[in-house]
Amino acid sequence: MLHNNSDWDGDWREGVITPAERAFNYGDGLFETMRVENKSIRFLSHHWQRLTASAARLAMPIPKNEWLPLLEKTAHDYDSAVFKLIYSRGQSTRGYGISPNTPPSLFLHISPYDAHKMASLAHGVTVRYGAWRLDAHPHFGGIKHLNRLEQVMARREWQDDAIFESLLMDVSDRIIEGVMSNVFLVTDGSLRTPSLHQQGVAGVMRRVVMENAPCQEVTVTKDDIENCDEMFLTNALIGIVPVTQMATRTLPIGDI
Repeated sequence: MLHNNSDWDGDWREGVITPAERAFNYGDGLFETMRVENKSIRFLSHHWQRLTASAARLAMPIPKNEWLPLLEKTAHDYDSAVFKLIYSRGQSTRGYGISPNTPPSLFLHISPYDAHKMASLAHGVTVRYGAWRLDAHPHFGGIKHLNRLEQVMARREWQDDAIFESLLMDVSDRIIEGVMSNVFLVTDGSLRTPSLHQQGVAGVMRRVVMENAPCQEVTVTKDDIENCDEMFLTNALIGIVPVTQMATRTLPIGDI
């Protein structure tokens, strides 16, 4: 684990995470999971814009611009890797209260990127419907905050390696997202994705798709899933992955 906080000297340093970090006590922070390819971070500007916008929504200090060159410099040491950047509100004494002078902390966890496994996903994946229902959190809708307990519980529902992902619904049975991915449907040539105003994560790869193709953010139900012509999943690590088996239904890898 590499980390950096208030006494930043322009580089990372190895160290031990203190139990006083609010990120690990309360999930009080944000994270970005990024793919390093050919010594650079894919869609780094998108990740940084989301981190900055999310920090503002949580009334956290805006991340330092000096950190961007540091991330780019660190990525230059890797042909391929996964960077998980964790941005904590900082350290505090026991209790939920926040000191106005608390400096934020930045952590970077580096792990291998399994290119062979990711390439195999291009042939299509199997997806199930999840039983866990996502609660509505309008203040947090779209944000990639550190409280992932709902996703942990949803992922406990299956152990079958043949199943790649599970679609999560809210309490009104509207499809929101996958446990770790965003969802896109194609129906009669029209590209659609679930609205994330109440819950869910507005993924970087979701944004890339929506910037490069006409797409509507809409309410999505099981009926929409059952009647779509194509379906695919996205996130920053897997890219775009076609769904070829949705519960009991077989789907083609379509033109879109």
